[in-house]
Amino acid sequence: MRRILIACTTILLFCVGCSKPQRVDYADDEDSIIVDDNLQDALPAVSVLKESDFSFDQSDMDADMLVQANACMDVLQRWNAGLNNRDEALLSQQYTSMVIYYGSEYSRDEVYSDHHKFFEKHPYYYQAIGNVKVDVMNSCRVGVSFDKFVQTEPGGKYKVYNSYLRFTGYDTSWQIIREGDTTTDRNLAKRKVGVASVSVDNETPLEDIFCAQNVGKYLEADYWSLVLSSDDGETEGPLASAMIEEGATARLFISGILKRNYRGRSGTIYCGGICEAGESEAIVVWVYDTRTGTLSCEY
Repeated sequence: MRRILIACTTILLFCVGCSKPQRVDYADDEDSIIVDDNLQDALPAVSVLKESDFSFDQSDMDADMLVQANACMDVLQRWNAGLNNRDEALLSQQYTSMVIYYGSEYSRDEVYSDHHKFFEKHPYYYQAIGNVKVDVMNSCRVGVSFDKFVQTEPGGKYKVYNSYLRFTGYDTSWQIIREGDTTTDRNLAKRKVGVASVSVDNETPLEDIFCAQNVGKYLEADYWSLVLSSDDGETEGPLASAMIEEGATARLFISGILKRNYRGRSGTIYCGGICEAGESEAIVVWVYDTRTGTLSCEY
């Protein structure tokens, strides 16, 4: 069996889904804070930022953390410049091969395609970045949150989005593995309300988990919760056994809505997940082949 080997010093690979990005439409969205020069008295806590300010609090960072933070800020600035200059090639260079993009897994090429369509729809798009906060999670993960001040038409109103990027890498080499904003996250969360869950325990057969009746339901499981400990040792259930065959060196998680036909492959049912080793993580897709009864991890 193919094994997942994740090294902290490696730029991690991520998996691609097949659905359309759920990013909020900045021109039509009404769930953000709308600000312009005429609304400052009405919204004193919100001030329009028309030029980016990439400064951030460095007071609690040691020398190594500061190296990581500054390297990620360089990526943030290139990402911002790529959006404002409609430079699709520059933007593409800032992402890992696969990325969690507004709630779903996409390849770099799919993100590139989405940017192309986005620029066609919003040829005058402009954003300014401010109120930056940097969270150095460990030596391989950095999170950056910020307010994104968006204008879609010259002279139009600005809208403010609480946004974030997560980076993977090491030392001075970093790329974006997650991109999103809290407005999109809220919209996605609303859609998940009332979604049924798949019931899984140590004895549930794979064919009862990845079946047509469960498509559209939410599946959440991790390897260790599906392993029973006893005086005779540890017993793996069917799902745990299939997971460990695909990722013997990692902490394994499955989490997502079950869908059909991964990348157009008929007879497959799939959902997302995470593999972790040490301080690194990789976003993966778990794919079950209903014809062979096998579960594979693709990344």
